[in-house]
Amino acid sequence: MNNQDILISIIVPAYNMEAYLDRCLISLLHQGLHMECYEIVVVNDGSTDGTEAICQRYAETNQNVRIISKVNEGLSVTRNVGIVNAKGKYVCFVDADDYLTENGLARLLPYCDGEYDLIRYWSNIVQSHTKPQNTPIQIIELFQGYGLDYVRQFGLDTICWNWLFRREFLVNYELKFVPRLILEDFRFMADVLFANPYVISLALRIYNYFVRIDSITTIRSPKHSRHWVEDLSGTICYVNEKAEKYKQSDGVLYSQMRQSLEMKIVSLMSRCLSADFTLNEFKDILIKFHTVNLLPLKMIGGSLRLRLIRCIVNLLFRIPLSYLPAKYVYRVFFLRFIYPRIDRNR
Repeated sequence: MNNQDILISIIVPAYNMEAYLDRCLISLLHQGLHMECYEIVVVNDGSTDGTEAICQRYAETNQNVRIISKVNEGLSVTRNVGIVNAKGKYVCFVDADDYLTENGLARLLPYCDGEYDLIRYWSNIVQSHTKPQNTPIQIIELFQGYGLDYVRQFGLDTICWNWLFRREFLVNYELKFVPRLILEDFRFMADVLFANPYVISLALRIYNYFVRIDSITTIRSPKHSRHWVEDLSGTICYVNEKAEKYKQSDGVLYSQMRQSLEMKIVSLMSRCLSADFTLNEFKDILIKFHTVNLLPLKMIGGSLRLRLIRCIVNLLFRIPLSYLPAKYVYRVFFLRFIYPRIDRNR
């Protein structure tokens, strides 16, 4: 395969994914693209199950499938290895338990011929009780311009698997995932958009995100939630510091960044309710965000649901003692009976 002909490199980090990898790779081989113009780079992150054997089977029968095997170092390092070894003009990330809609990437080809640094598409969240949303037959261009203008209109994106990234752009700006960080996508995407890339956003649902009960994003154990809160609070403060320089010079941009950060604080507070923080530890978290002017929440949104969430978070801020009964209600009732039934596509 001639490297100059490779348009898209699909980077698939895989760690103990034998139960899901077949579905993922089959979907990637049915993207309506000529084999010569794209590659599938599976980075095996030290799997101890049958993941590597599955990878070998696909590599033996498909010339555009490559395998890179290494010791276990986590998702961030695995994606970084994929970026370094990719040969395509663009790279995208597909987790091994997720999959792409048939012929999805083929619909992006007309946009890969331009000079876009980022090409955004959309996703479905796949659960047993959710209904996937259809993508329009005719492609709708939602936005075209530079990254900071994108943020002014839509806020900060927090996931990386809805994008094609021009590999040269990532390399030139030395944009990488921070190792051993939960929610590494948020920090990565903030750095990417702060670099002000040339962006186009399209109304196409290509990515299918499969919700597993044992995934990094769904585990709600107290120990994991504590780690989540520690990592996410650091990322929120990191992004907030970058946003502060726009507070006086660009009020609209700052407002959108603030809105995005407040939504992440809501996520963080829900994890606080899953964790076993002492009251004093929880107070320290509140003080940390109050010190950088991120609490109380001010701008989270106008819908009834978002206003209610803002009130709950601000109640926890103003009356920290409410954390203890709120934690009990959240863990005993919400996580058991309500959370599993939420349709995340709505």
